[in-house]
Amino acid sequence: MRVRELLRKIKAQGWFLLEHGTEHDHWTHELIDGYVPIIRRYSEEVSAGIEHRVKKLMREIEKKKRGK
Repeated sequence: MRVRELLRKIKAQGWFLLEHGTEHDHWTHELIDGYVPIIRRYSEEVSAGIEHRVKKLMREIEKKKRGK
């Protein structure tokens, strides 16, 4: 998955930009602790580890939203 696609998905779920790093942007959501660093090169592929982490967090957020 490319960075641009991933950003489109997390923004649709309500994630927001916490801060700009040197090469990565730090994205978070109000229902999670901490942040996820996502590289700023939008046409590149997201690393498998970050993609897995974001998808896991997206599932957790959906569970928390349903639990409210």
